[in-house]
Formats: sequence, structure tokens, C-alpha cells
Amino acid sequence: TSRLSSRLTSVSGWSVRADWDGIRWKDFLKEIVVDPGATHVIFTGYGEIYTTTVSLLDLQAPRVMLVTGVAGDPLEAEYGGPLRMVIPNLYGYKSCKWLTQIEFINRMEGGYWEDRGYSRSGIIEPGTTFDVNSKTHKEIKGGEVVDF
Repeated sequence: TSRLSSRLTSVSGWSVRADWDGIRWKDFLKEIVVDPGATHVIFTGYGEIYTTTVSLLDLQAPRVMLVTGVAGDPLEAEYGGPLRMVIPNLYGYKSCKWLTQIEFINRMEGGYWEDRGYSRSGIIEPGTTFDVNSKTHKEIKGGEVVDF
């Protein structure tokens, strides 16, 4: 198990930093066989209602993680436990909660929020966000939020 400090940033205007516990995506990949033709991953949540597709290139970011806990405590169901993705370089809707399935595919597909109008890429846009930790609004540059 690893611990990474990173920020989950929501498209709805808030961002929170936490010490996430779990398995780094890059370490997970060392333990499985991935189809060499795969370019994307579909993450599916409990009940198979929620899905999202993420590019393998976006998953190469250094703080991508399969999360089972926060700051030494088990991840609560309210926050996606027992297992969720945290992909800090993309908006939070790409960080699938209640993760039950990971499928490697060769194309981008829609997903729960993407089929309702959200960006398929999930790239964090420049603007302002409410930092939950400091309870203040802060400017963000776009991409992973690392300045605070």
C-alpha cells in the first residue's frame, strides 16, 4: 500500500486535498497483462450504472491511484469505498467511485456524466475553485491542481 497526497477537483467548483491510501496505478499495471492494442480504460462502479472512460495517456500521471483509504482510515462508502479511483489530473467525475470493474479497450467511449453533456476527456479547465481545506476560493491554472 502507498500513500499519496493529491487533490480531487470537481467540475462543480470545489477541490479537496487528501492523503490517499491504496495502490498506485503504475504498480497495478505491473501485476496484470494489458492488451497491447488498448488505448483507454472503462471504469465501472457498483450496480453497473456508473461508467467512465479514461485515456491510458491520462492514467500515466504520477498520482493516479486505486484508493482504499484516506489518511490511514478505510475509505467510507459515502466517498466511494471500499475502492475508488483517484485521477487528480482530471475532473472528479473521471475518478470512479465504488469501483467493481476495469476494462482495457481501444477507443474512447461515453460514460454516465459524459452522456449527459460533460467532457469525455475530463481535463480540468483554468478558472476558480473552492478549496475545501482552506475554505477559500482560489485560482487554478488547468490540469492537475498542485499549487495549494
